[in-house]
Amino acid sequence: MENCPSHIEPWTRMLLGAGGYPAPARLAAQFDAAKITRLCECGCNSFDVDVVGQKRLRPLVLPRGEGGMIFEANLVLDDGRQIALLVFCAKDGNLAGVDVDFEGNSAPVPSDLVFSSAPVPGYSSPHIPPD
Repeated sequence: MENCPSHIEPWTRMLLGAGGYPAPARLAAQFDAAKITRLCECGCNSFDVDVVGQKRLRPLVLPRGEGGMIFEANLVLDDGRQIALLVFCAKDGNLAGVDVDFEGNSAPVPSDLVFSSAPVPGYSSPHIPPD
């Protein structure tokens, strides 16, 4: 499925709802303030964002001088294939983007998604403060 801005909302809704993110209000505020800076063109639905200039935002993680993946949620389709949602932060602790990887990022995300269950949280950074 070709990536476009309208594909972002279902993934953010998934992370904020059943995705199990440990501080959903904080993540929702970051999504609301974010400006899309890149849509991956490989078909994976990944996107990068920028929240620079949003000084009132509480960071997703306490700034530690390095960015990286802070959260993972895994989804299983009704046919057993899997999607991983990976949340990344920038050096300042704010949202940097979300990777949407289908089957280990080996193929584009299909357009006809039917999930067999709610997302299962995987990795969660110990540096994510509660809401």
